[in-house]
Amino acid sequence: MSKRTSTAAVTTAPKKQKILDDETQERCDCIIGAIKGCDSLPTNVRKMLIGMMHAFRPYPDDLSDNPIAHGISSLFDDALNCCEEDLRKQVNKKETKTQALLEERAVKQGEFAVAELEREEMQKPLLELKNKLAECTSHLDSLGASVKASQEAMQTIVSAHEELRKKRERLVYISTMIGSLVADGETVCFSEGHTDFTEDHISELVCISQGVGNPESMLSALPATLRKPPSSYTNLDKAVLKQLTEDLTTHIQSLDESSASSTKLVKEHEQKVASCKEDHEKALPHQEMAAAHFTEAEQKALKADKAFKTARNSLHATMLEIEMYSSQCEDTEKRLAQFSEGPRAALRKLLSRTCDEVSRAGG
Repeated sequence: MSKRTSTAAVTTAPKKQKILDDETQERCDCIIGAIKGCDSLPTNVRKMLIGMMHAFRPYPDDLSDNPIAHGISSLFDDALNCCEEDLRKQVNKKETKTQALLEERAVKQGEFAVAELEREEMQKPLLELKNKLAECTSHLDSLGASVKASQEAMQTIVSAHEELRKKRERLVYISTMIGSLVADGETVCFSEGHTDFTEDHISELVCISQGVGNPESMLSALPATLRKPPSSYTNLDKAVLKQLTEDLTTHIQSLDESSASSTKLVKEHEQKVASCKEDHEKALPHQEMAAAHFTEAEQKALKADKAFKTARNSLHATMLEIEMYSSQCEDTEKRLAQFSEGPRAALRKLLSRTCDEVSRAGG
């Protein structure tokens, strides 16, 4: 009974695992890291090698007496060769890419210089054309304002001329009727439905009489005379009306002179309006042409500016790529330079340990 218990205890006792010292573990991790980063090795091969590194400890006695252990060590050596070759390929690839980008940069620098020059060339006439357009537009606006001003002045003159004509017609009619009244005492009719002088007529006639320099007695008697019915006229009233008729004749003659001057002024302003319109019409095509030239130049300048910005951005992107690949290439070159002192040295030291070193390490 006790014998079976002892056997069971021996069977279930855990197997004591070997513990690697820190230095050995560090070397193994260094090799494992190199294998993990080797893209040229298939994934399943990398997993297998990493598993073998965890389980395999190449002691010198194993290598001298065990051909399998020696073969496994050679396998790791081949794997590191593959890792080193992979790093060289990466360096070559990145150097090739960097060189291609440098050549591309040279081309884009030329394109950028051309685009910059073209943009400057397109900008040169733009300001001149813009100023010319502003000058033509200002001149056209000035002519337009002259046309408007001349038309407004013309309208004022025509209105004044029309007022003179209407006033003359009215005064001629009043003068004729007063003359008839003085001659035979008939009732004066200024318009249909009215047989007496209105207050407006009286005021206007008093102003005319005052304007020709009649004495105060005449100016005082005139309103009373005009308000009387013709049947009650006295000799004094008739004398007042006779004087008024003479005054009206004088005033109408003055109106005729003013009307003649007004007619002449109307014709002059008609010519001025026509001249202003003609100048405006002549200036309009020049302004339109200046606007068309400026628009065309502006479109070309915008196109050149867009091409310039595109070339500048493309050149900038290429320079950023060059910096990126140059940095990556330098980093990979450093890793390659350090490979001999890293994974390669780690494997070499693992394989060259003496039995005494293994014993001291607890292996």
